[in-house]
Amino acid sequence: MSFNTNFSDNINNNIINAFATELLAPIALLKNIHCLSPAMIQAMCNVSEEASMYIFDNVKKFGHRDVYANVEYLFFERFFDFVMDVSFGVQY
Repeated sequence: MSFNTNFSDNINNNIINAFATELLAPIALLKNIHCLSPAMIQAMCNVSEEASMYIFDNVKKFGHRDVYANVEYLFFERFFDFVMDVSFGVQY
């Protein structure tokens, strides 16, 4: 029995790429930035120009999904105090 290792490798690479993209540039956070652009993503997330265009397209395509609203809520809930303290010097 032989397996198509190219197919398996492609699936694994796609999963790895998706994970890395979400780790470096989470759509749940980027989708709320007004006037978001590939250049802004490149600067904020320290990714290549090519990667920033890919991420920008994904934010436009998938940012409206409910799963990102749920993740966004969890980020906000867990990091609100930290963000307020660092950004505004306000402690809750």
